[in-house]
Amino acid sequence: MGPPLPPEKLISIPYRKPALKDGQLSGLIPVLDVQYGNVWSNIPKDLFDQIHPAIGDPIRVRIYHGDRLVDEAVVPYRRTFGEVPVGQPMLYINSLMNVAVALNQGNYAAAHHVESGLDWFIELSRK
Repeated sequence: MGPPLPPEKLISIPYRKPALKDGQLSGLIPVLDVQYGNVWSNIPKDLFDQIHPAIGDPIRVRIYHGDRLVDEAVVPYRRTFGEVPVGQPMLYINSLMNVAVALNQGNYAAAHHVESGLDWFIELSRK
């Protein structure tokens, strides 16, 4: 295995931990659900619950690439895709128990020109 690397050889990767400040949640978009085009965040359900959303509540979603606002929408918080009309957006809790944004039977990422990575950020707040 060899000797450990000295600290100066280590590469640090910027990472934005999910956070809640003044009623606004922020986090990363680490990955897209590429099969369906859903936008997955690193904001866990337990942090999302701290803004006290009820099913059906409108949630303001802002998505940034670096400092540039790429998408802004108000979408309902829903449990299942069947609770919104085909083609309409929604916010839901994904299988990793993190917040995600999607279009019912559509590709949110493609429709809104959203990608993923360390320079893609999402902000959520109650409307």
